[in-house]
This record gives sequence, C-alpha cells and structure tokens, in this order.
Amino acid sequence: MTALALAPVLEPDRRRCHAPREEYFGWVRATFADAPASIKSRRYFYNRFLKHWPDLEDWFAEPLLVRLDLHGRDPHEPGKRIGPSHEAGPYLAYLSLVHGLRLDADYVLSRNFDSLFVPKVAAGLGLDLDLLDSLSARMLQLGYAPVSGRSVLTWAFTRLLLMRGDPDLRGIRLDDLIALAEEIKRYCARPEAGFVRASHVSNARRRMPMDQLAEIYQKACLTRLHGVHVLLFNIRQVPEPPFHGLKTAELWRTELTPPETPPALAAPVSRWLSGRLQTSDRAESVSSQAWESNN
Repeated sequence: MTALALAPVLEPDRRRCHAPREEYFGWVRATFADAPASIKSRRYFYNRFLKHWPDLEDWFAEPLLVRLDLHGRDPHEPGKRIGPSHEAGPYLAYLSLVHGLRLDADYVLSRNFDSLFVPKVAAGLGLDLDLLDSLSARMLQLGYAPVSGRSVLTWAFTRLLLMRGDPDLRGIRLDDLIALAEEIKRYCARPEAGFVRASHVSNARRRMPMDQLAEIYQKACLTRLHGVHVLLFNIRQVPEPPFHGLKTAELWRTELTPPETPPALAAPVSRWLSGRLQTSDRAESVSSQAWESNN
C-alpha cells in the first residue's frame, strides 16, 4: 500500500495519535531494506519517543526548547543535538505525510529535514520526485542557480507540506504561502528564535547576537518563499502575482521584476512594463506580464 493510500483526511478536531508500532516498523523495514543500522536506529528512536510521550498531545504541549532537546543547553555549545524528541524528527515527518498530522510552524522552522527528499525516503512518503525535478528545471529557466534553486524549493516545500500534513506539491496555494510568511515573522520575533538558530550555524556565527541571528533567518526564509511564489505563479499553480515578502500591497508597481533578475534583463523589462502602466492597460494584465516576462 502506498503512503498516499495510507493518508486519511485529518479532521480539525481529531486527536493527534501515534502510528501503530507494527505499521511504522514495516515502513522502516521496506524503506531501509539495504541499511540494517538505519532500521535499528529508527526503531529505537520510535520506542524512546513513545516512552517519553505515549500521548502525542503531551509532546505538542511541551515548551518549544523541550521539543527540540535544547532545554538546558548553552547557546554557544558546539556539537550535534541529540535526544528523544530531536531524533524522532523522521518519525514525526512520517506521521505528517502519511497520517495527515499537521506539524506546527514553530517546530518545522526550528529544524532541518534534510532526508525528506532522499529518493528511497520520498517514495515511501508519497512525495513526487519527478515533479520536484521538473520544478527545479523551471527554476533554472527563471534564472536561479542549479544548487540554490533546488534548495529554495526543498526548504520551502518541506515546511509547507509538513504544516499541511499532505505530500501533494500540487496542493499548495497562495493561502499556504501567506500563512507560512506570517508564521516566519512571528517565529523570528520569539525570544527563543535566535537561541535555536545558534544551534544550527557555524561556530563563528554562533557568537553573533541572538536577535541578529533571528533577523538573518527571517530574511533568508522570506526570500526562499518568494522564490517559490515566483515559480508557482509561472506554472499557473498560484494565479496571484508574487510580491517580495508576500506583502499584500501592490509592490509590483515599483518592483516590476523579481529582485533576483539580472540587471541587464531587468532594465528593459521594467521600462516596457512601466510604459504599459501609463496606457489604458488593466493593472491586472500588467502585473501578470511582469512575471511572465521572466519565462
């Protein structure tokens, strides 16, 4: 049975529950059949997580730093994070994409999920890697660099999907992008945000002021999200034109090309679109042309 076939629609008032042990262990065996050590470790992480939080609602109610295994840790302490909550991250991603569990923004913005789009893992979670490849190719056409374009997509898609509890990339809409943008701003204003970021960055940057780390992270997150909006608008998945930072103001009137557009291309495109705005053309038509011109 596929991951999609296993995923029910999660009702808003439905109590969040663990996956049955036999089911999850079966998925782990099938996914990591060629890696016995991975099977063993994931079984251990599952058992330890359930030992600490047999009721999943209790885990969601814990303070954020407890859910990240960062409580009691010095902000400048080097080394990898470990602990029953942190190491259960792959299991929680499974719960989200297979069982429809919606993970909260504070958690998904605090973590990395590097293995989500690894082929053997993605297939078992219902993620369409062929679609991701085609979207990455479209990012290249829009002027993004090969590595940065794909990383923009994987970072944003991971968090959007886990917050939706749905592996379908085609289901992402403008409301999802706006909601994530607002959550990013709210999260980065939290007093813990800089502390959490210090656990991710290099030793040199770990000594930076906490509020500065949070500010840098917010800017990077919103830039990635804007890139995804540009992509989804260009493939007609999101009909509304992208605004930098996902602001509702019509910034396209003064920023007629994406910020990443090469200057040699941006200048003539902006002149042409500015001319159209002075004519009788409808504003909606010009806003659409502003982003189609980057095809």
